[in-house]
Amino acid sequence: MGVAGSAPGFSIAVAIASLIGAVGVVSPSALIIFAIPMLGIAIAYKGLARKMPNAGAAYEWTSQSFGKFFGY
Repeated sequence: MGVAGSAPGFSIAVAIASLIGAVGVVSPSALIIFAIPMLGIAIAYKGLARKMPNAGAAYEWTSQSFGKFFGY
C-alpha cells in the first residue's frame, strides 16, 4: 500500500526532472503545450464517466460502444 500510494508522486517528480534535464529552460512551455491535450482527454473521461458510471471504465465504455469483442 505504501508503494502504491507514493508511485504517482514519484512518477511526476522523475518525469519533470527528466524533462528539465533533457529540454532545459523551455521545459515550462513544453509542460503547458502537452497539458492541453491531456486536459482534453480528462474532459472526455469526465463526460464518459458521467454518462456510463461503473468500475470498468474504459473497458465498459468500449464494450457498450463497439461490442464486447472490441472491449477486451
